[in-house]
Amino acid sequence: MTRAIIWDVYIINPEEFENIIKVGWNNIRKRKTRMLVNTNIPLTLIPMNIAKELNLTLYDKISLKELCDREITCWRSPAVFAINVEGELKYALTFTLVLTEDLYNLFPQLKKHNIDGILGRSTIASFNVSIDTKTGKPKRLPYLII
Repeated sequence: MTRAIIWDVYIINPEEFENIIKVGWNNIRKRKTRMLVNTNIPLTLIPMNIAKELNLTLYDKISLKELCDREITCWRSPAVFAINVEGELKYALTFTLVLTEDLYNLFPQLKKHNIDGILGRSTIASFNVSIDTKTGKPKRLPYLII
């Protein structure tokens, strides 16, 4: 049986993130979350309450059938995600899917682990990290010079 990989991930409104140089990391509004790492889904999923808290801009209401046993409705939204990789913060600006339904109603098994969202492979790839097979933590990928 495979164990669940859960990372601490910060979510930031892209407009707020633009101020990081001026005001610093400690003075921008962000939300620390626990996210299930899932390389089987292409995009990251977050619940509507987090999107509202961070005042994320919602675009393109879409319906999906691939995530669970029924069709669900989501909004697309840009968001900045940040993780700690070997003592250094790595950032990724990607589109995320904002769920219109409660995350725990769709995926009840996440509640017992207090998981706030699901980190998809496009966000993971944007961090330029791999998953350490022993610890489950993010691991920096070496840069390739061609």
